[in-house]
Amino acid sequence: MYAMAYTQSKEAIAYMSIPLRTAADIGALIRERRQAAGMDQATLAKRARVSRLWINEVEQGKPGAGIARILRTLAALDLQVRVHDRKMSEERTARASQALRRLSRTTPPPPPPPSPRKR
Repeated sequence: MYAMAYTQSKEAIAYMSIPLRTAADIGALIRERRQAAGMDQATLAKRARVSRLWINEVEQGKPGAGIARILRTLAALDLQVRVHDRKMSEERTARASQALRRLSRTTPPPPPPPSPRKR
């Protein structure tokens, strides 16, 4: 499971992909995003419609948290979950790397930047 987060500005949209393999990974992500948003646990709990104690336990990596609550909490932090096939992703990455290597062999390198003028 990966969490996808994005921030949007006038210039660009930035995406991050974070692998979530354990309850501790999910808890760390929730804590990090909550703190970055300047929220305390009580505020996040109210937005996610869960108890502050539940937020505390999830942030500590307690296993067994209900998926519906996790999804509501991630949504309250403007995060969404996407599931993808790791094997397929690895194959795509390998094909992209091969394509870049082929391209670098056929494309001449860019010229070096001009050296600064001495006075």
